[in-house]
Amino acid sequence: MKILFVTTGIAYGHCTRDWAIIQELKKKKHTVRVAGYSTSYDYFKDKIKTYELEPGLRLHEVGDKFSNILNILKNWSFIFNNFLNIIKLSNIVDEFKPDLIVSDWEPFVMFFRKTVFIWNYDPKLVKETDLTGQMKFQRFGLNLAYGLIKLFGKKIIIPSFFNKGKEENEIFISPIVRNKPSELDNETKLMKKLKLKKKPILVTIGGSNFGYDFIDRLTEVLNKFSDELFLVFDFKGKDTDNVKFLDFKENMLEYLKVSNGVITLGGHSLLSEALVFKKKALVFPIDDHIEQLSNAIEVGNFYEVDSLSVRKDRLEKLIRKFLKSKPNKINVKGEGVKEIVKLIENANDEIFEI
Repeated sequence: MKILFVTTGIAYGHCTRDWAIIQELKKKKHTVRVAGYSTSYDYFKDKIKTYELEPGLRLHEVGDKFSNILNILKNWSFIFNNFLNIIKLSNIVDEFKPDLIVSDWEPFVMFFRKTVFIWNYDPKLVKETDLTGQMKFQRFGLNLAYGLIKLFGKKIIIPSFFNKGKEENEIFISPIVRNKPSELDNETKLMKKLKLKKKPILVTIGGSNFGYDFIDRLTEVLNKFSDELFLVFDFKGKDTDNVKFLDFKENMLEYLKVSNGVITLGGHSLLSEALVFKKKALVFPIDDHIEQLSNAIEVGNFYEVDSLSVRKDRLEKLIRKFLKSKPNKINVKGEGVKEIVKLIENANDEIFEI
């Protein structure tokens, strides 16, 4: 099969999960190409044949809170750029002639035949009482997109922490992870390879500019826990004795396997990997961000969840409690890659109605 991925340019999580799927497809001798913009284009361009699109949805990634007004202003060219992307993608399709297009969070692709979507937002998970005014507006937009995708007869594949089967035009699958723990070296080898003398706590904001203020507050608090080693990814900062700053790492899961836990935002990909690797996590979803709220609700029975705008005094108490807590023991199988590859390979069956 010839498969074209259209991947959103927002943060790294969509890129890393799509790359895991693509690698599995390539092992099975399928021909795959990618179209993306911003983060996704930069991530894929040196890995695989990648076409550059116009910027789609862009987030105003400042502070700890999601702002509808600021995001609307930032996306003033959204409709025009999507029109251009329809033209660009038409040309790409004419050239590549894919058997299937897989869209990760890019709704404009609904206008193309033989298309399926990967989204990690379950519209039925978030209750009305959980929503702020900002999130009600986001839900309206997401439900509109869902409705249009359904109207066009497309299917939405939703990676879920706890697989729920199939509902209407939604197909739920297991979490998508880049590697399972058993596929990596043992912890002794990894500790030596990564040049670590003690097991770290990982801190990540997933390639987003959200959470910069939070990281500034957090690092002040982390310095008080001198017996621990904290590795902060995707953030430029000044190293201290027990807090080290690292760039984005392709081998992030090696660090995860040897870690004692994770401090993170509410991104779906990292939470999926933490669950599959049985790591405890302290979760701070972006305030007023409906997708991250949805993720936090789903893991709330297993992980401590608090606000990204949390004050330093409470943050210190949360970290102290987190360090004393036991590792996560819930059994979550990271079979999403195999499941979605099987769905893609059977995409001409009636399950997709294309």
